[in-house]
Amino acid sequence: MMKKNHDMSIDELNQKFYEYLEEIMYSSVNIDDPYDRVTVMQWIRKLRSLDAKLLTDVMIRNEYANYLRITLDNAKIFLSAPFKEAPPEGNLRPLCEILANFVAAKCPPIPMTGPIEPIMSQMSNDGKVFTKVKQSPDGGILCYIAVTPDGFGENPTK
Repeated sequence: MMKKNHDMSIDELNQKFYEYLEEIMYSSVNIDDPYDRVTVMQWIRKLRSLDAKLLTDVMIRNEYANYLRITLDNAKIFLSAPFKEAPPEGNLRPLCEILANFVAAKCPPIPMTGPIEPIMSQMSNDGKVFTKVKQSPDGGILCYIAVTPDGFGENPTK
Protein backbone atom coordinates (compact mmCIF):
# COMPACT_ATOMS: atom_id res chain seq x y z
CA MET A 1 0.00 0.00 0.00
CA MET A 2 1.38 3.42 -1.00
CA LYS A 3 1.64 6.04 1.74
CA LYS A 4 -0.20 9.33 1.32
CA ASN A 5 1.90 12.49 1.61
CA HIS A 6 0.47 13.35 5.03
CA ASP A 7 1.46 9.87 6.30
CA MET A 8 5.10 10.21 5.21
CA SER A 9 8.02 11.38 7.35
CA ILE A 10 9.96 14.50 6.37
CA ASP A 11 12.82 12.30 5.14
CA GLU A 12 10.42 10.32 2.93
CA LEU A 13 8.85 13.54 1.61
CA ASN A 14 12.31 14.94 0.82
CA GLN A 15 13.18 11.74 -1.02
CA LYS A 16 9.93 12.00 -2.97
CA PHE A 17 10.82 15.59 -3.88
CA TYR A 18 14.12 14.48 -5.39
CA GLU A 19 12.29 11.79 -7.36
CA TYR A 20 9.96 14.50 -8.70
CA LEU A 21 12.98 16.69 -9.56
CA GLU A 22 14.60 13.87 -11.48
CA GLU A 23 11.46 13.41 -13.58
CA ILE A 24 11.13 17.18 -14.09
CA MET A 25 14.74 17.46 -15.26
CA TYR A 26 14.29 14.52 -17.61
CA SER A 27 11.10 16.00 -19.10
CA SER A 28 12.39 19.57 -19.30
CA VAL A 29 14.73 18.70 -22.18
CA ASN A 30 11.59 18.30 -24.32
CA ILE A 31 10.47 21.90 -23.79
CA ASP A 32 10.76 23.67 -27.14
CA ASP A 33 10.26 27.23 -25.94
CA PRO A 34 13.53 28.55 -24.39
CA TYR A 35 11.56 31.01 -22.22
CA ASP A 36 9.54 28.13 -20.73
CA ARG A 37 12.74 26.13 -20.17
CA VAL A 38 14.27 29.05 -18.21
CA THR A 39 11.05 29.49 -16.23
CA VAL A 40 11.05 25.79 -15.26
CA MET A 41 14.66 26.13 -14.07
CA GLN A 42 13.66 29.18 -11.99
CA TRP A 43 10.89 27.10 -10.39
CA ILE A 44 13.32 24.26 -9.67
CA ARG A 45 15.70 26.69 -7.95
CA LYS A 46 12.82 28.19 -5.97
CA LEU A 47 11.52 24.78 -4.85
CA ARG A 48 15.01 23.63 -3.87
CA SER A 49 15.49 26.80 -1.80
CA LEU A 50 12.53 26.05 0.50
CA ASP A 51 13.28 24.73 3.98
CA ALA A 52 13.50 20.94 3.89
CA LYS A 53 13.01 20.66 7.67
CA LEU A 54 9.62 22.35 8.13
CA LEU A 55 6.75 19.99 7.36
CA THR A 56 4.44 22.69 5.94
CA ASP A 57 7.17 23.98 3.59
CA VAL A 58 8.05 20.45 2.51
CA MET A 59 4.42 19.59 1.78
CA ILE A 60 3.82 22.82 -0.19
CA ARG A 61 7.10 22.32 -2.07
CA ASN A 62 6.13 18.74 -2.97
CA GLU A 63 2.67 19.81 -4.19
CA TYR A 64 4.27 22.28 -6.60
CA ALA A 65 6.95 19.81 -7.71
CA ASN A 66 4.39 17.06 -8.31
CA TYR A 67 2.12 19.40 -10.28
CA LEU A 68 5.08 20.61 -12.38
CA ARG A 69 6.10 16.98 -12.95
CA ILE A 70 2.58 16.10 -14.11
CA THR A 71 2.47 19.19 -16.35
CA LEU A 72 5.74 18.17 -18.03
CA ASP A 73 4.95 14.46 -18.15
CA ASN A 74 2.59 14.76 -21.10
CA ALA A 75 3.54 14.02 -24.70
CA LYS A 76 2.79 17.67 -25.51
CA ILE A 77 4.44 20.04 -23.03
CA PHE A 78 2.03 22.71 -21.86
CA LEU A 79 3.01 24.85 -18.91
CA SER A 80 0.08 26.27 -17.01
CA ALA A 81 -0.41 28.46 -13.97
CA PRO A 82 1.59 29.05 -11.91
CA PHE A 83 4.55 27.76 -13.96
CA LYS A 84 4.03 30.02 -16.96
CA GLU A 85 5.58 32.86 -14.92
CA ALA A 86 8.68 33.06 -12.75
CA PRO A 87 8.09 32.01 -9.14
CA PRO A 88 7.12 34.72 -6.66
CA GLU A 89 9.54 36.18 -4.14
CA GLY A 90 9.15 34.94 -0.57
CA ASN A 91 7.00 32.06 0.59
CA LEU A 92 4.78 30.07 -1.73
CA ARG A 93 1.05 30.03 -1.07
CA PRO A 94 -0.64 26.63 -1.05
CA LEU A 95 -1.08 25.40 -4.63
CA CYS A 96 -4.85 24.92 -4.24
CA GLU A 97 -5.21 28.64 -3.42
CA ILE A 98 -3.14 29.68 -6.46
CA LEU A 99 -5.03 27.41 -8.85
CA ALA A 100 -8.44 28.41 -7.45
CA ASN A 101 -7.61 32.10 -7.94
CA PHE A 102 -6.31 31.41 -11.47
CA VAL A 103 -9.68 29.87 -12.37
CA ALA A 104 -11.59 32.68 -10.62
CA ALA A 105 -9.64 35.32 -12.58
CA LYS A 106 -10.66 33.64 -15.86
CA CYS A 107 -14.30 33.25 -14.82
CA PRO A 108 -15.54 36.35 -12.93
CA PRO A 109 -18.69 34.72 -11.45
CA ILE A 110 -16.40 32.49 -9.38
CA PRO A 111 -15.19 34.34 -6.25
CA MET A 112 -11.49 34.68 -5.50
CA THR A 113 -10.16 32.45 -2.74
CA GLY A 114 -8.75 34.04 0.38
CA PRO A 115 -5.57 32.82 1.96
CA ILE A 116 -5.66 29.09 2.62
CA GLU A 117 -3.33 28.40 5.49
CA PRO A 118 -1.37 25.18 5.39
CA ILE A 119 -2.44 22.54 7.84
CA MET A 120 -0.15 19.93 9.26
CA SER A 121 -1.83 16.59 9.65
CA GLN A 122 0.33 13.62 10.48
CA MET A 123 -0.07 10.04 11.70
CA SER A 124 2.76 8.18 13.41
CA ASN A 125 4.20 5.19 11.55
CA ASP A 126 2.52 2.77 13.96
CA GLY A 127 -0.88 4.53 13.64
CA LYS A 128 -1.19 5.23 17.36
CA VAL A 129 -0.56 8.99 17.40
CA PHE A 130 -2.42 11.54 15.28
CA THR A 131 -1.42 15.23 15.21
CA LYS A 132 -3.17 18.11 13.49
CA VAL A 133 -2.00 21.73 13.61
CA LYS A 134 -3.58 24.77 11.99
CA GLN A 135 -3.52 28.51 12.39
CA SER A 136 -6.50 30.02 14.19
CA PRO A 137 -8.29 33.13 12.86
CA ASP A 138 -6.74 35.30 15.60
CA GLY A 139 -3.18 34.32 14.56
CA GLY A 140 -2.66 31.65 17.19
CA ILE A 141 -2.18 27.96 16.60
CA LEU A 142 -4.63 25.15 17.27
CA CYS A 143 -2.99 21.83 17.99
CA TYR A 144 -4.82 18.53 18.34
CA ILE A 145 -2.99 15.41 19.44
CA ALA A 146 -4.70 12.06 19.94
CA VAL A 147 -3.09 8.89 21.21
CA THR A 148 -4.56 5.41 21.37
CA PRO A 149 -2.95 2.07 22.22
CA ASP A 150 -4.96 0.28 19.47
CA GLY A 151 -4.25 2.64 16.57
CA PHE A 152 -6.69 4.78 14.61
CA GLY A 153 -7.14 2.61 11.55
CA GLU A 154 -7.27 4.05 8.06
CA ASN A 155 -8.49 7.66 8.46
CA PRO A 156 -8.84 9.35 11.88
CA THR A 157 -10.02 12.63 10.35
CA LYS A 158 -13.48 11.32 9.44
